[in-house]
Amino acid sequence: MIDFEFEFQYAEEKQPTLQKVGGSIPAGRCVVLCGGSGCGKSTLLRCINGLIPQFYEGELKGFCRLNGQDTAGLRIGEIGELAASVFQDPRSQFFTVNSSNEVAFGLENHGLPQDIIRQRVDEAFWIFHLERLKDRNVYELSSGERQLISILSAWAMDTDIFLLDEPTANLDFAATQQLKEILLALKTQGKTLLLSEHRLCDVQPYSIQNGVFHHVHCAGHHDRPPAENRAQCRPDIRGRSR
Repeated sequence: MIDFEFEFQYAEEKQPTLQKVGGSIPAGRCVVLCGGSGCGKSTLLRCINGLIPQFYEGELKGFCRLNGQDTAGLRIGEIGELAASVFQDPRSQFFTVNSSNEVAFGLENHGLPQDIIRQRVDEAFWIFHLERLKDRNVYELSSGERQLISILSAWAMDTDIFLLDEPTANLDFAATQQLKEILLALKTQGKTLLLSEHRLCDVQPYSIQNGVFHHVHCAGHHDRPPAENRAQCRPDIRGRSR
């Protein structure tokens, strides 16, 4: 479950990017933050995963609770144990070159025994039918395959919440279809998914088919918008479903 309410203004901006953005996402729900590039979708995700204000400076007001735990005062790594983030460009979050080692990295960082790590890594590739991506050079993979490795790394950490920032942005049609299957598998497992997407056609078909997606619209034009174009996100998370 995700409960939040935010106001945020980047340090170099004169007006807030987010104004009284709040909502409650029940466990197991998949919510799509939709809107054009720069409307504030990524900013909202950064507020939830702690990148704001820990890496992006500015004035932040509000709160966030992940599965009932207040994230105020938690370090990035501690928030990551509650909610896994998958970025638009997965290369920005890779720590190793080998795909299997990348899936294992978070588990090793938490000091799990090696036998548990190997079991969890093997399970991640097996359960999503991605054994073909084991022990591969991540920089020799396609954009879609790298995105899948990022999701496997997040899944291996056994978090209940996934935050995905425009996951289809760099993918072709085939890779988008495969990502769709992974997201539906996560939903079937009861994971809570919050993803931003400005190309709604990439998520619309399976949101209609499965009736599991709720849409929240953000309107704006710039990632860090001036006053006349700042995000006006006032989502009703329990509102429209398609």
